[in-house]
Amino acid sequence: MYLWLWWSTRIHVEAANDTLNPGGTLNYTTTGICSKKVTYCLGFIQLTGGENVYLVIISNKSPEVWMKNRPVDKDSAVLSLNRSGVLKIESQHGKPIILYSPPKAIYNTKATLLDTGNFVLQQLHPNGTNTLLWQSFDYPTDTLLPTQKLGVNHKTGHRWLVFSWFTNALGPPGAFSLEWEHVEQELIVRRRGKVCWRSGKLRNNRFEYISEDAQRRLKYTLVSNGDENSFSFTTAKNEDPDASNMERLSCTMVCTSGELRDVLTKREEGSFQILRQASQLDTPTFALEFCSIFDGEVYVARADLCYGYNNTDGGCQRWQDIPKCRNPGDVFQKHTGFIRFNNVSAEENISYGHSDCEASCWSNCTCIGFMDFNPNEPGCIFFHLISAENFTYNRTGYELYLLVNTLSLHKGTKKWTWIVAVAAAALLAICLLTICLALKKRKYVEEESKEGDEDGILGNL
Repeated sequence: MYLWLWWSTRIHVEAANDTLNPGGTLNYTTTGICSKKVTYCLGFIQLTGGENVYLVIISNKSPEVWMKNRPVDKDSAVLSLNRSGVLKIESQHGKPIILYSPPKAIYNTKATLLDTGNFVLQQLHPNGTNTLLWQSFDYPTDTLLPTQKLGVNHKTGHRWLVFSWFTNALGPPGAFSLEWEHVEQELIVRRRGKVCWRSGKLRNNRFEYISEDAQRRLKYTLVSNGDENSFSFTTAKNEDPDASNMERLSCTMVCTSGELRDVLTKREEGSFQILRQASQLDTPTFALEFCSIFDGEVYVARADLCYGYNNTDGGCQRWQDIPKCRNPGDVFQKHTGFIRFNNVSAEENISYGHSDCEASCWSNCTCIGFMDFNPNEPGCIFFHLISAENFTYNRTGYELYLLVNTLSLHKGTKKWTWIVAVAAAALLAICLLTICLALKKRKYVEEESKEGDEDGILGNL
């Protein structure tokens, strides 16, 4: 998915403003707020194909890491901190989105974007200390950053959890959530409220069902007291000696299809990397693509492979029996190409995301594949019976998810392995037998020749 972020003036922000002061505003056409090291920037973005905008925090060379969910009108959207301490988003259409409103007016406040990616509103005191009033880390969207918490605040009852996007163009909450289960000390992924994946218990700073590649530079912090039960992580700097100017900015992203991905990013101080710029426009354009595996990124969990019956595979949980028409090893695999749209059905329900389409197809015995009704929009198209045989692979085609059986593929591979092994053994036996026969014949010829020589000598005598 692409996010289009418009800044009104310069791109290079060596002396970036990281703070919104009382009376300050930020709108769609003004320069965004960036943290001191320009690790993160905050501003309004417009999704491709949409007219409304979202307030987001993004990291250089990585996707958005925080979003205020409800979209607002592009031409009138304003983030403001008024002189009474109210932080809010306003537009001409719709009610204001109040991020924070104090019980009584507070006149000495500031809102700052930190290099951790946390946007904080603080009250300033005469002695130089600050009191935290509100922070974006308490309201995560689809991404968990270092030091950001999962769990529950017992004093307020507020829960910290991360949601997937609904589709690649419709923001959270989606079908999946990442949560911390403090009783069992496990990370869990829920789909529509049902637990579909567990990390396994934390032992020696490692979760059982999370790969070593995704954990090797992470340190976990657990807090369990009267105030909160929480999980968070920190990350070490890149240990590669050839990457001294880079830092591992690891974050865990929950994708629309249920995967957890460890997104590893690179930071170059003093600059904000442009992934795409439309030079013909008065304002630069940034395009950010996420929920795709890039170099250096790894899967944290594959909840998208949890179908409810396979409770032993990689942390998957059991919540339903396998349909009679499905077999162990059946999964939907992503393919790109063209297919004839005969023998299909459609579901235009706006509450249907990717995982809902998959679940519906899985339980329908005539369904052998599905795709989005429209790219990045709700709804599904289902393929039935023979229609998938009319599929042609093409990298420029549609993204479809077709039913395959991974176990039969593995069995086929094993079968060919055995055939090759048997053939090789037979060939080796034939070679050895041929060599033995050749040696035996040679010995026989030598003995015959020797006897002939002896008979000749006796005759001469």
